[in-house]
Amino acid sequence: VSQSRYKHNEKMNHNENVFYKMIYEVSDYAIIMMDANGTIMNWNVGAQRIKGYLSEEVIGSIFKRFYTEKDKIEQKPDQLLVTATQEGSARDEGWRVKKDGSLFWANVLITAIHGADGRITGFSKVTRDLTERKNAELAVIEHAKELEKKNKELEQFAYIASHDLQEPLRTITCLNEMLRDTLYEKIDPQTTQMMDYILEATQRMRQLIHGLLDYSRIGEVS
Repeated sequence: VSQSRYKHNEKMNHNENVFYKMIYEVSDYAIIMMDANGTIMNWNVGAQRIKGYLSEEVIGSIFKRFYTEKDKIEQKPDQLLVTATQEGSARDEGWRVKKDGSLFWANVLITAIHGADGRITGFSKVTRDLTERKNAELAVIEHAKELEKKNKELEQFAYIASHDLQEPLRTITCLNEMLRDTLYEKIDPQTTQMMDYILEATQRMRQLIHGLLDYSRIGEVS
């Protein structure tokens, strides 16, 4: 029986070593194991690549060292452990700090690990670097803000320009009417027709300006 148990334990140890080696070699995800207080117990290749620290630089330290000062003040790391304790896991996205002080956008899953008696013995923490995706989202938002700014400038220009263009039209219309009244008995049919053309042209121009004004008001209403 003891020999059978020995072989069983040996096989379990072997499988456990293979499992931890597999986790250690993962490079796309930062995978760390922490004790119940959030102290880092191990550190895989992915964590080194994403965060920039060697394992000997972080093992034994508290995981909150990777959080921004703002998150530390707001006790975000502690709140995540509380959530993982109460609900079994906690998810989060936010800026984290690398060894060189630069920031990266992290997608994080913290999972509570329970012992045979059901009590929490520690936590696993899996982090993905989604900085490229976040920067793309920020670029889209910035582009949208820039477009909104340009549209407002265009609306303002259209509004001012349309009002400025109406003044010379009123002058042309007024002079045209004055000439008709003053030279009524002396105007030949050809001149009358030309003056009608001027009046029609000013009316069409006025309609175009009103259309421009209506367009400039669309942004204000929406």
